[in-house]
Amino acid sequence: MKLCYQVSTPEVRLAPGVTAYQADLETSFRTVAQCGYDGVELMVCDPVQIDAAHVKELASKYNLEVPMVCT
Repeated sequence: MKLCYQVSTPEVRLAPGVTAYQADLETSFRTVAQCGYDGVELMVCDPVQIDAAHVKELASKYNLEVPMVCT
């Protein structure tokens, strides 16, 4: 079994009610990796605004999988 943590993407408005890690993607991926998780689940508001290449780069850099995208 692998463990993931949900991370909000930059276009998701930061708010106390958002049930995902809220920071810029670099910080989010780094923190999740440092906590020992195997992947991130992305909370996305507008998929068109996501830089998929940057997400892929960060996932590779921090050795994380992206098994799910939640909109």
